Amino acid sequence: MEPNVLHKEMEGHLHTRDYRKIFFAVLLLSQFFTLFINAQGIDDENDLKVDSTSIISIDCEEGRDLFESDELLRLSLSFDIRQFKKAKRNPEYQDAVFRIFNPDSSFVEKNVRIKPRGIRRLEHCHFPPIKLNFKKIKFKNEYMDQQSTMKFVTHCKSSNYYETYILKEYLVYKMYNILTDYSFRVRLVEMEYIDIAKEKKVMVKYGFLIEHINFLAARNNALALKNERLSQAYMDKSMMARMALFEFMIGNTDWSVTGLHNIKIIKSKDFSRHEPFPVPYDFDYSGMVDTDYSVPTEGLSIESVRDRMYFGVCLGDHYILREVEYFKEKKDEFYTLINDFPFLTKKDKSKMLSYLDSFFMIIEHQKSAKRKIVDACRE
Repeated sequence: MEPNVLHKEMEGHLHTRDYRKIFFAVLLLSQFFTLFINAQGIDDENDLKVDSTSIISIDCEEGRDLFESDELLRLSLSFDIRQFKKAKRNPEYQDAVFRIFNPDSSFVEKNVRIKPRGIRRLEHCHFPPIKLNFKKIKFKNEYMDQQSTMKFVTHCKSSNYYETYILKEYLVYKMYNILTDYSFRVRLVEMEYIDIAKEKKVMVKYGFLIEHINFLAARNNALALKNERLSQAYMDKSMMARMALFEFMIGNTDWSVTGLHNIKIIKSKDFSRHEPFPVPYDFDYSGMVDTDYSVPTEGLSIESVRDRMYFGVCLGDHYILREVEYFKEKKDEFYTLINDFPFLTKKDKSKMLSYLDSFFMIIEHQKSAKRKIVDACRE
């Protein structure tokens, strides 16, 4: 993170509550009209053994929200993979055939458009994440019919390690789902890639779909905001403290509220709730996922992403301490989520659990919690 971004995160508060109410009222109205005009509005972007015993299709879930289920989805994309990889230098859409498989191996086929996405992953990955464009596509499923675009997180490189990273990052999203509904829901996918330029060469990899920001906002009676330069101090204090503590738990400093770096912001339609809510995403640079390409944010005193640093601003000790107690209440759910996940090896689960152990050792001891979290907040 650039030093000036860190400086912006420390910038002061508005001095009066009334001024803040007026500011966000105007902000909310402007976002409402933008959303109304643009419909979907915000463009949501800036080989392991596959267990196919519990696969369910989108079209079989007629009338259901795609992200309500944790069952593995089986999908397929047919496209020119070489063209796709070359396009990451100058991302643009190309044609693809999207298949949705039923449990009996029958399928529904749609013509879609895809393009590479994700700034850092575009630089590093041989096979970058995909933005799926469903505009003018009709599905039996009502939820899918309302989609215009959707993010799909891919394996990055062919090595098995990279599929493990995908599975770990998927679990990190699910961990944040445990803490709050103000979070992106995800769906694990078995994706079959068919290269139409190489006699239909087939590759099968894990990946996951990410909920669109507008659907996240809608189910929370909120609107998504685009505005930058809103510091942590402008956010809902309880949710800001919760998010910052979560990022500390997973060992992630690769985020900024001010710069909207790996953060989306939503604002409640309820005018009695004045402060907006931060929503984090992209956790591949966290210590919990521990990719071979992840490094700490530039300018920090830590040497590895496995070294934790609290990155939240000072909001008042009681906000942080209240969240510490909340995380303790959710401890068993975190451990159950990882232990019961069927797609990771015992060794990989053990590594995640050990890292989680080290977090709870900190927050379950008053002195260490005060030193590493409460007193470490940024002025």
